[in-house]
Amino acid sequence: METNIKPFVVKVPTNYIPSVNQMFSGRTKHLSEVASTYKSNIYDLLQGLNLTDNEFRKIYGWIYEAWYLKLEIHFLLNSNFYKRDTDNMIKFSQDILFEWLGINDTYVTSIIGRKFYIPSSECEYVIFILNLDDSDINIYEEKLNKK
Repeated sequence: METNIKPFVVKVPTNYIPSVNQMFSGRTKHLSEVASTYKSNIYDLLQGLNLTDNEFRKIYGWIYEAWYLKLEIHFLLNSNFYKRDTDNMIKFSQDILFEWLGINDTYVTSIIGRKFYIPSSECEYVIFILNLDDSDINIYEEKLNKK
């Protein structure tokens, strides 16, 4: 696989970033209104990249060939900063991104999640940065096999 790759980076504006706890409404497994709006915002922006499938695969084809992916997600929040857990926002956002990409998120081997409080912002943002995970997994095997 080519080692000189272009990371996939996208910044999505939205009114509110829900956590996984806010995904569903009621007893049914239907997306809540806030979760549905958030998912639509991400899909609309990704569709708005104006890349054909061939163009996307030419630039980011490495995503579909990778066995180890590193995902960074940055949440820029303008309210309820201490009421939303970073890890709960990661799960829902990651699922949406990988559903749109059409690949299984089990290839994510490294996740970095950050949240920032920006009360002056008119909206909230989620920034996705997807790259190859270049962690050296062999160090664990070597350490485990040492006696």
